[in-house]
This record gives sequence, structure tokens and C-alpha cells, in this order.
Amino acid sequence: MATNLVRELIRICFFRLKVQEPAVEYKWFPYNHKIDPNLMEGRDDIDEDNNSLVELCSFPLFVSNYGKQGQKVYSRAYIVCQVNGTE
Repeated sequence: MATNLVRELIRICFFRLKVQEPAVEYKWFPYNHKIDPNLMEGRDDIDEDNNSLVELCSFPLFVSNYGKQGQKVYSRAYIVCQVNGTE
């Protein structure tokens, strides 16, 4: 089972993304990155009002034209969030 999971992840990240048109890229969000609910989803409800940060990104964001006009999100990143203590 773990072998198949690793094989599927490699196939998606390294082969299937190269045949998409427009080109799709993947982005991992680093620790303490501010949460953007349009690009991320998680176990907890993510609101625009809260002051949360990324603690762990367990699945990457799949997107074309990241940060540009015409950005298209194919799959949002799956994250575990932490609450920012500085208010």
C-alpha cells in the first residue's frame, strides 16, 4: 500500500503535470506562512478573519499562473494550521 502511494505521488508530481496545458506547477507552503483560504484547506475551518499560520503543509497546491492574472487552482493545498499568538 505504501509503495503504491509513493508511486502515485511520483507519477502525479513528475509526469502528469508536464502534460497539462496550461502548465501546472505545485507549491508547498512553508512553516509560518499566512493562510490564504482560496489556496488552502485544512481540518479546521479556515476563515479570512482569523490570524492563523501554516504549521504543516501535507499536500501541495496545484495551480497554473500562480500569482499572475488568470490564475487557476486545480487542487488546494492541505495544511495543518496554528494560531498566531501575536495580536
